[in-house]
Amino acid sequence: MSIEQKLSSRGLAGDAAGRAVKKQVTVIVPCYNEAETIGFLAEKLREMEADASDEVEFHYILVDDGSSDKTWDLLQQHFGHLPEFQLLQHGNNRGIMAALKTGMAAAKTEWVATIDADCTFDPLKLPELIAQAGPGVDVVVGSPYHPKGGVENVPRWRLALSQGASVIYTRLFRTKLYSYTSCFRVYRRTTLENLQIDSDGFVGMAEILWRLENKGAGMVEVPAVLNVRRYGQSKMRTLQVIGEHLGLMRQMAFTRRK
Repeated sequence: MSIEQKLSSRGLAGDAAGRAVKKQVTVIVPCYNEAETIGFLAEKLREMEADASDEVEFHYILVDDGSSDKTWDLLQQHFGHLPEFQLLQHGNNRGIMAALKTGMAAAKTEWVATIDADCTFDPLKLPELIAQAGPGVDVVVGSPYHPKGGVENVPRWRLALSQGASVIYTRLFRTKLYSYTSCFRVYRRTTLENLQIDSDGFVGMAEILWRLENKGAGMVEVPAVLNVRRYGQSKMRTLQVIGEHLGLMRQMAFTRRK
């Protein structure tokens, strides 16, 4: 096997001299009233970077989505002095997808990853998703409902809602995945250019996959483990999110009938 083939098999490119070139990835983290989690997030990102330092060069965009607590001050304290971190701020709370869109628009690398600030998906598993980001792939989805994935300590009612949504989305998507709603993903940035995402909230996680599918994007899925957040409280407004999912499902069904 040639050195180019060896590098390719590891998800790495090579330069003219055959040296491994690290994959450039920008990690986008939406933050809304996450003052209790910022220290834990900083610890996890350091662990992730140390674990994947030989294969990935990380850049970070952290977006404060109009927090009313000390999130912005703590982001500055933990990350403001680090050159690989870019901190952005919304003047008011606009929603998780709005924060991700802000980060995606500011990213410069070919690959962008999205994770939750509360680390309910362990960032140490992100390199496993990044390893699948290559030729023919436009989005890698981390799925807790994959047969090799898992869910730990998540309330049953919330798990039932999420799994129920995934069952319905499976009937509406041509690309069959186990999960359509998680934030734990890696995208090819150029595929996201000029992509219209109407939702600014949680339902945007499903909508962006639908829009990408309509563009013919290549999707792969990697098992992941979803855990309950250690610090702070969930910002999800359950009834509102259910209504938004139902609205997207109706739009998808109508489009398919047409």
